[in-house]
Order: sequence, then C-alpha cells, then structure tokens
Amino acid sequence: MAEPDIDLADKLVEAIGGLNLGEPFDIERTWLPAWNLITEHDKLQICVQPSPIPSSENGERGGGFETWPMDLGFARRLLEKDRAEIDSLVAKTSAVRNMLANVEVETDAGFHFVTTGAWEYLVRFDPTLLTRTKREDGSVGYSGSFLSVLRIQFRRVD
Repeated sequence: MAEPDIDLADKLVEAIGGLNLGEPFDIERTWLPAWNLITEHDKLQICVQPSPIPSSENGERGGGFETWPMDLGFARRLLEKDRAEIDSLVAKTSAVRNMLANVEVETDAGFHFVTTGAWEYLVRFDPTLLTRTKREDGSVGYSGSFLSVLRIQFRRVD
C-alpha cells in the first residue's frame, strides 16, 4: 500500500497534468527536482513533491488529524526575455494554486484529503536567477530562468 503523501502527490500530478496553462509543460512527482536551468527547460517544468514535514494535531473533541504539505515547483528558462513572460509564469503558478485552493482528493488507496486553505510561496519567483538589462531601444529585457516554489497544506480526513 502506498504512503498517504505519495498517493496524494500522484493524484495531484494527474489533476495538474489535465490543466490548460496556455503552453505545454512536463509534470512529475519527485523527491528532489534536478533541474539545470542554464542548459535545459525551454518547456515549463512542474514537480509535485511531498514535503518532508508532515504533522498531526489533536482536535478539540479528542480526535486527531494529519496534515500533509505538498511542495509544487515551477521552472522554465526565459524564452521571450521580457517582463510579460515573467508575469505570465507567475500567473500560471497562481492558476495552479487557485485550482488546488478548495479541492478534495480521493486517492486510489482510499485516502481522503482536503486542502486546509493554508498555502505559502516558499519563493514566488527567484530574482537571483534573473538578469535585467537595458536594451538599445530603451526597453528592459530579462534573461535567466524562472523558478517558483509553492507549499499547499492538505488534511487527511478518512
């Protein structure tokens, strides 16, 4: 039998994989993303990774519940090299977050999860991977790679 977080991550890969984000993307469940953003990723990469920090708490009436955080990573090398491209990538991370904001997930192993409503960007976009340059025409250009990491909390309710 699969562990609850692995089963949940696989279902999230399925759900996100069915989204139309306006550009092709690859998605996988991983334990550690191994992206080389300098030499790869002309296509948006999304990974779903069980967080290493699950928790459990006792409820007010003596019952307990388990919280299973999921980390979602988004990465792509900049192709258009302008502000609108970065805006679009940030919007794609928000679209995935919004889709998962109020979702219930029933896994193949019979685990049932709901989002807790808690989410946080571990990094909304990483500016250290971007370079800003002034073009000859006076416009601003960007080069480098986009990277965003989002953590969403799920509560096991089965």
